[in-house]
Amino acid sequence: MSKNVLQYCATDKEIYDALMSAKQKINEKVLLELAKDRGIFYSAKDSRDDLVSAISLLPHDYHDLNTLLEQREHSGRQEKLTSVTLPAALTVEEIRDVLREVSAP
Repeated sequence: MSKNVLQYCATDKEIYDALMSAKQKINEKVLLELAKDRGIFYSAKDSRDDLVSAISLLPHDYHDLNTLLEQREHSGRQEKLTSVTLPAALTVEEIRDVLREVSAP
């Protein structure tokens, strides 16, 4: 007997839930573009709920589901870092002196 091969599938309800839960990432414009890629044109006046309902009922293959999941993923919070390259050679002591001046009340 051969081993069962894992298959990736999602029901229309799961696709609907995934699309609805990603409101900020998958807006009406993205939904219209997803349908347009399949040769289906919906009105820009259709509500988001109507678009999600219609798109979730379409057949989706592995590539389509991965695309939807990638669109839906949160990029995560970006670290708030700023870096500046100074056009001068400074010693560690000079940097410490500047930090003391800046941090002094």
